[in-house]
Amino acid sequence: MNTEQFVKGNTLDEPFGENVVVADQRSFAQKDIDNWFSYHAPTKTQVIQYGEIRTAAKIFAETINKHVPAGADKTAAMRELRGCVMAANLAIACYAKPSRPTIAELEAILQQHEDDKPVTIHGDGSITAD
Repeated sequence: MNTEQFVKGNTLDEPFGENVVVADQRSFAQKDIDNWFSYHAPTKTQVIQYGEIRTAAKIFAETINKHVPAGADKTAAMRELRGCVMAANLAIACYAKPSRPTIAELEAILQQHEDDKPVTIHGDGSITAD
């Protein structure tokens, strides 16, 4: 079917080919794809953050369930809320900046390695004594 046949057989608000919005054709960096689809073991802090987000979302879900009449919009609201929780968790897992060690943690590591071995604090927050 060519453009002329399409226009004759269908009603268009505007001529075919004008003001047509094309989906974003952007490519994603491989490092982002690797990050998004990798397992991220949660830190103690992240476990707490995930729990707080789920608790708040559950309260909101219960409020929606109590006050919103049954139907497609209620279903959509619950689905969106679930998606919101997942997006928040993704942000915590994939984009949280590593926490820096506390002074107490550094002092404990230095006390364990009194033999003057150099101590390295890595970008991910981990510490090693070489």
